[in-house]
Amino acid sequence: MRAPSALVLFTCLSGSIGAQTTPPTLSAVLIQPKPAPLESDLQPGGLGRVTVMELDRAPATAQHIDQLLIDQGAAAHDASNSLGIASGLSVRGFAATSQGSSSLQVGRNFLNGHADLVWRFARDPATLTRVEMVSGSDATLLGAGSPAASVLYTSKIPEGAEFRKLGLALGSNGLKRLVGDAEWHWGGALGLQSRAVLALQRDARSVEGVQDERSVVLLSTKLAVGQGSVRLDLEQHHNTTPFPFGTAYAGGKFWYDQPYVDPRASAKRQYRRQALYADHPVGDAVQASAYWQRGHSTRSETLLGFFDPKNATQLRGYYRTIEEDNHQSDFGLKLKGQLRTGELAHDWAAVWQHLGLARSFAGPQNIGGFTLDLAHPVFPADLSTLPLTPRFAFERYRERGLALADVMRLGQWEARLGLRRSSYQLASSTS
Repeated sequence: MRAPSALVLFTCLSGSIGAQTTPPTLSAVLIQPKPAPLESDLQPGGLGRVTVMELDRAPATAQHIDQLLIDQGAAAHDASNSLGIASGLSVRGFAATSQGSSSLQVGRNFLNGHADLVWRFARDPATLTRVEMVSGSDATLLGAGSPAASVLYTSKIPEGAEFRKLGLALGSNGLKRLVGDAEWHWGGALGLQSRAVLALQRDARSVEGVQDERSVVLLSTKLAVGQGSVRLDLEQHHNTTPFPFGTAYAGGKFWYDQPYVDPRASAKRQYRRQALYADHPVGDAVQASAYWQRGHSTRSETLLGFFDPKNATQLRGYYRTIEEDNHQSDFGLKLKGQLRTGELAHDWAAVWQHLGLARSFAGPQNIGGFTLDLAHPVFPADLSTLPLTPRFAFERYRERGLALADVMRLGQWEARLGLRRSSYQLASSTS
């Protein structure tokens, strides 16, 4: 597959909806400058939390989180764990993948401080406010022994002030992107607050002309309860991008390198998340918080292309259908507080969490069951006549953990203590 190389002219329109009478401004941007180098406020002896990107200040044309991380120098593309619709990502030499059973020793991903279901869909930056990385001892503590960094996502929530925003991006590469972001209040500042985010996108992602269609809706509602609050998040993503086959490389040469995608190739990804967060003070110096989260993603694909050269004039065909279903359910409780004994100050936290994942995969395939002519590649008219070799996978994964942490300060001295006890259960089968 060839990587596209082009200079794109982006036209961006943004403004607010409401009582304003000033017309929106129109500007043209030839090149988006590369973001500033990755910076950290890490101090000697401190933990390795690094802010990668403040997405509220990201370029209007920002479309892919992967690219934002790469531009910051925090990650790189990794073909070994590519998912077709979302490029594989390597964080400090380790693949940044999901919480699945085969990924316990790679980079971990968290959404709002809890395990993120990242299987087989591309999260839109419009739903996030921050992307952070935690390295070193933090990644080991929060990432269940992960030797790589943990990537922390923070989703958009009510900010406490009503607003209406609308952004439009158009590009010469076929990009059409519309993003809306708004917040409403009912019952005063301490009543009900809701924030809604909508993003729609369509563009040509590759030289083969493959269209990237994406839609996402996020609704976050917050209700004040006494001195605390309760928040409900509802989120849904839909991605559609066929996987292109445009290059056959073998024996040190390209055997076929022209734009070609059969219209019957398809890829659809659906993702839904429901989450409930509650925070409430307990006494004067202790804050209690609890969360419950459910996630569900599906993957439906038809892959149609070629595998490698059969001889000097033919390519071996590749045909595969994929149906995948992923479920997540997790919940937890956190207590944090401050304690002072004389000149010694303590900032402590205790966390208990439970995570359950279930994955079912069916991907029968046909490799080399038909051939394509290099001069005039034409796929079989009736794909149902091609035999498919069954391939199935089944996984069930459960993780439970209890973590305790204490930061002690005495004058200019600081000591950090952390303890985590985790248990894992795994059941899987593959054919």
